[in-house]
Amino acid sequence: MKTQLEKRLKQIQDNYESIVALEDLYYKTAHDYGMISVEMIDSIRDVQGKKKELKDKEFKSMAEFDREFELSEEYLILKSCKYQLRAYERVLSGLKVRIESLKAQTKGQY
Repeated sequence: MKTQLEKRLKQIQDNYESIVALEDLYYKTAHDYGMISVEMIDSIRDVQGKKKELKDKEFKSMAEFDREFELSEEYLILKSCKYQLRAYERVLSGLKVRIESLKAQTKGQY
């Protein structure tokens, strides 16, 4: 099963020479980024709730608390969102540079 990011990358590769298509893909990718940002905000709330829940339990050490917390589903979802956002930032940055390059080529600057 392909992720949304993999699909966007394939679309970018297929339309690498088309300014109009790349601009459209830029906005779609930015929308995907926004959706993950919203998911991350929800995840942060879940993580805070999990921390409160774990603080009510008695642990022998802080390391045991940390291990239990880092293995929680809420924490793993938050880390996943964080890495996805970084990947989308890189794609958006590269896409923006490519669009600007194509625009400069059409104006005869390159």
